[in-house]
Amino acid sequence: NSGIVVHAQIVYCPTYNEDYQKTIQDLSQYCMSVAIVPVGLTNDCNKDLHPVTKEIACRLIAEIGVLQQQFLETQKRRFAYLADEIYVTAGVALPNPLEYDHFEQTGNGVGLMAQFDIEVQDALQNVTAQKTPPYKYTIVTGMASYQYFCDLQKRLVQRGLSVEVKGVVNHYFGNRVTVAGLVTGSDIVKAYEGHTFDKNERLLLPKNMLKEFGDVFLDDMSLQQLQDLLGVQIEMVQVDGHALIEKLQS
Repeated sequence: NSGIVVHAQIVYCPTYNEDYQKTIQDLSQYCMSVAIVPVGLTNDCNKDLHPVTKEIACRLIAEIGVLQQQFLETQKRRFAYLADEIYVTAGVALPNPLEYDHFEQTGNGVGLMAQFDIEVQDALQNVTAQKTPPYKYTIVTGMASYQYFCDLQKRLVQRGLSVEVKGVVNHYFGNRVTVAGLVTGSDIVKAYEGHTFDKNERLLLPKNMLKEFGDVFLDDMSLQQLQDLLGVQIEMVQVDGHALIEKLQS
């Protein structure tokens, strides 16, 4: 035992790796957890690949739920976790945050929204209503998390925080790609085509839209270029509920 802890990922491709339950059982002997994420289908992907539909997503939730109960009895943890995107596709509520155990798979999009919401609720405890919000903020996100932020927007407005939400369709990779981290600069430009911004408007973008090093989107458009094209100030925010609430109050 070298002390290395492994957290694995299964990319589920309908009709290709239907033995995922066996794979999960096999991995449980060597790993601390496994994430099950849906295959991402871009415009240029293998045309033989099939998307995870609502029906398939519902089946995954039911099957993995059974496995989780089994692992709870044997390992005292659920071990296998589904990506948030699968619950969104199924049109069902995300699991209770307690069902993610230690949130060890957020890097794979598992429990990311649940953890984010915990952080938001914690940060909102220290928010006092503002008579005149400093800016008209708009949270820009991908379509997978759009409904979550629309629901959050109602809560924020009740606390005196001025905020709108803009869901961006991914044209660069294809509209079946819905996560915020793969939204590009050109997608945002297209989403705001014909829109004129007021001087007090600000766009808030999650930092994971940019490449790891530098202020550049995945389509190589720079943050400065995007600001110049839209004529609005853009602020990047860490994917953290506390950071978002702090920014909305600044």
